[in-house]
Amino acid sequence: MDSMGLFVQAMLNISKNRLFCPIRQKEVVGRPEERIRQGVIDQLLQLGYPLVYMQIEPLCAPRLARRGDLLVMRKSSLGKLYPLFLIECKVGELRKPHFYQLIGYNHFIQAPYVGLTNGGIWRLYSSWTGSLTMSCPLPYEILCQQVAHFEAIQKEVNRGD
Repeated sequence: MDSMGLFVQAMLNISKNRLFCPIRQKEVVGRPEERIRQGVIDQLLQLGYPLVYMQIEPLCAPRLARRGDLLVMRKSSLGKLYPLFLIECKVGELRKPHFYQLIGYNHFIQAPYVGLTNGGIWRLYSSWTGSLTMSCPLPYEILCQQVAHFEAIQKEVNRGD
């Protein structure tokens, strides 16, 4: 099913308070935070993020059994998958405790980009460049290119040591 078909499927199920999750390939209860997450997934698909590289509720704090909302992976030139973008979805205003929660999760995940969103506002953070406030995340290919660029710089710096 293409992304437009997934969107139509999700809209049909709203009246039943159920949403179709394309990652899990099943209907889920349409709680407020889940509605935001499904909207984020739709946005990411439109920006070229591969559905097969998305994970729902990745384990972020194993000892505490804490889970983030959404993780996007990227494939290295050798074919290995690495975290690219960890996303936390919140209902209402985005506050500092939400950011601290996201950063805590990323301590374990180690994604170069993290994002906090309420569906309307995005707070994006890069481990290299700091904070950005945008209406939506950057396209998948641009994030992957930025990671490759910064990794090449890091290799050069390490060679000079």
